[in-house]
Amino acid sequence: MDFTGEYIKDIFVGKVWIKKATFLEAEQFRNFLSTAMNNDVKKYIIDLSCCISIDPIFIGVIIQTYKKLININGNLKIIRPKLAIHSNQNFENTLRIFETFLSIEEAVDSYKKIFVKPAEELITNRVALAVT
Repeated sequence: MDFTGEYIKDIFVGKVWIKKATFLEAEQFRNFLSTAMNNDVKKYIIDLSCCISIDPIFIGVIIQTYKKLININGNLKIIRPKLAIHSNQNFENTLRIFETFLSIEEAVDSYKKIFVKPAEELITNRVALAVT
């Protein structure tokens, strides 16, 4: 399999198993990600750690998916490739639009760190500001 997916709680983790992700696999990858989007998943992690080369068209599929997720208040995080791809400056610049991590565990944990203050704390802070 070129791609596999699993769910870790409410997070879809898509793993790219191919070393060279090219335009030849881009449409298949788009379909793979679209299937997960049809399941109302809003949190994605794409694991590119096995890749040593990623074609711009393949990256474009990831960016299109990211844009779709933003429109539905979703998010996408990337597991960075571990090998030679880091020397590609264009790829490094493209990665800047994503939150990137070195492992799936780090990316999953980052979704847990989104903290919303309890309503009573917000009200207390507003009252304190109004009094001072």
